[in-house]
Amino acid sequence: MIEASKQMTASLEVPVVLPGGLTTLSASSMLQFERCRESFFRNRIKREREVKNIRMAMGTAVSNAVTSHLIARRDGERPTSSDLVGRAVAELESELRGAFCTAKERRTGLDAVRAGAEAYAKEVIPILDEAKTEVLAVEREVRFRFPDTEWSVVGYIDIETAGPVLDVKFGKRHKTAAEADLGLQPSLYILGRFLEGSDPSSGFAFHSGRSTTPKEGGRWRVVPEDIPSPRTERQLEELMARIAGTARAIARCAETGDWGYSTEGWWCSPNVCPFHGSCPAGGLR
Repeated sequence: MIEASKQMTASLEVPVVLPGGLTTLSASSMLQFERCRESFFRNRIKREREVKNIRMAMGTAVSNAVTSHLIARRDGERPTSSDLVGRAVAELESELRGAFCTAKERRTGLDAVRAGAEAYAKEVIPILDEAKTEVLAVEREVRFRFPDTEWSVVGYIDIETAGPVLDVKFGKRHKTAAEADLGLQPSLYILGRFLEGSDPSSGFAFHSGRSTTPKEGGRWRVVPEDIPSPRTERQLEELMARIAGTARAIARCAETGDWGYSTEGWWCSPNVCPFHGSCPAGGLR
């Protein structure tokens, strides 16, 4: 595990430990806290189980299947597009165990995952081959911590290349260039690599897939299309400050017992949040 330099973190105040036995922060846990502290408290502190919905399961299934496919190619195997589709379907079946979805949602999800995996083989693999993209690792852990703390920040890079970091997303809409440029998850990956000694200008790109049939064009896009989104050292220093601020806010919430409720957004609805029905603020939105 990498420790951030004291020069980089000298002005940042961070708690030595996090409450509730937390030992890590990630992009997903930070975003959960920023969007809804009640959800963070129940999921991360009280350890209440977060039941997956069909959209979450589909995204995970396609991402897992793609990364497995690429690592097999890297290791000299010759997996076919049928292999990729079969893996995606198997991953979805596994993800749906214990998930909340109707029989119709399950059928629709399976059809979308089949189509998405098949399209990835046709639309994205040739781009990687033409660019002679060298896949170094998939699902590689990057982990770092602030000096003198007992918790760490962790992320798992979907696809690591000699150039940009690539992340597979499969959902109802395509990711945008702004999300690649400014998103917390991409920035955290680049920060982790930077602390390991990599150049942050190598950047980041999404492999963005649509689960619904697009009116025109293919199901997949590389976002951004031209130059992968880089980061500057100043941006990474600001990210360290954001992480430190989140850690302090979590500690304060635990000290006061006042966690608060969601900001307004798509995440605060019974179709997305598994805690919405029993949330004291849920019925007010």
